[in-house]
Amino acid sequence: MGEQRFRQLMSQIGAAFAQADDGEEKRRLARERERQHEQWLAQREATIVEIITTMRQLGLSAEDLS
Repeated sequence: MGEQRFRQLMSQIGAAFAQADDGEEKRRLARERERQHEQWLAQREATIVEIITTMRQLGLSAEDLS
């Protein structure tokens, strides 16, 4: 095998590994986005509960807000 062919094969192997690593990185980013979305949903739910609690404490209803 000539040096040029060897370098070509090594380049192809490197590209294959880069693609495999890229796939893992994409999966990691997707998991991170999912985790952030879950946090956002939890914060939203906590805010809604806080609003409802405050309204009940003040004796307010949805009709009072309109």
